[in-house]
Amino acid sequence: MRDTRSSVAPGIGFDLSTSYGTAVIRHHNGSFTNVAKVELVSEYKEMMQRLSLEFSKHSSPPYESIKECLSDEPRQILRAARKRLGFPASSDVGLLSELIHHLRTRTEASLGQSIDSVVVSFSRNIALYEEDINDALEYAGLKPLTGSSFYQQPHELAVAFAGSGLGICENYNVAEKCKEEEGRFPREQVLAISYTKDAFEVALSTIDNAYQPYEPKNSHFIDWNLGEGSLADHSRVDAYWAVVRRKILELSYRDYVKKPITHVVLLGESALGESFQRVLLAALHEFQDELPTIHRADPLYLAAKGAAEFAKRAQEQAA
Repeated sequence: MRDTRSSVAPGIGFDLSTSYGTAVIRHHNGSFTNVAKVELVSEYKEMMQRLSLEFSKHSSPPYESIKECLSDEPRQILRAARKRLGFPASSDVGLLSELIHHLRTRTEASLGQSIDSVVVSFSRNIALYEEDINDALEYAGLKPLTGSSFYQQPHELAVAFAGSGLGICENYNVAEKCKEEEGRFPREQVLAISYTKDAFEVALSTIDNAYQPYEPKNSHFIDWNLGEGSLADHSRVDAYWAVVRRKILELSYRDYVKKPITHVVLLGESALGESFQRVLLAALHEFQDELPTIHRADPLYLAAKGAAEFAKRAQEQAA
């Protein structure tokens, strides 16, 4: 088996979006290969929709109190028992693992060799927890990669920011130089928008270092009735786009000091559509006088690209 921690090994990034998964390889020469977009049966999307609802929330490690830990003990016992019997920790983990397995198969076919560790980014769904991602990776026979700068599997926004070449140092193999460079990064107000056939998702974060974004509560929403595929269900197209525009503005104005947005990161298979782009620009013009930098490059694979960059850096730093 190859040594995935070798400094010359490619970095592998998977992104588990609300509708599908994507895989990207970051090669040692700095180039990237978009490997695959994989969609599962409708159960995956139904799971993601359920996990975006408030009632799906539950306690999950890391706990904030002993009381929280004790309240979660019965669920943890059940998860451990399922794993001992050779089952995924939960039915949700089983679906996540199935998608990861398909992404792994496609990636290994592209590389012509096996892989054993990856960085996986995922949506900021209310009830999608890192333990689910880690258990899904374990069931798929993979290890979650972490590094000196990140200790858990990241959300899509952080890696998408990194995938755009922002919030990450150039001298990442020289710790002191990297830290010095990151110390000079400006603090950016970043609006990430994912627009797919199934959902419309917006997140607002403050980022200077892509590894440590500040993601305040109530700075994220997802609407499963505003995906591009639901356009046909709306009797008036102009009314549909008016709602999309209002949703962008609602989250932008939610910051109590109305900080100007400096970057917009686009994700999803439908993000480059002409009508969506027109509505996005109109909303941004209404919110502030000066347009932010809009990152439109490869929105389908951008998050997985950033995850692959995280993976490559973690491997080189550990080698």
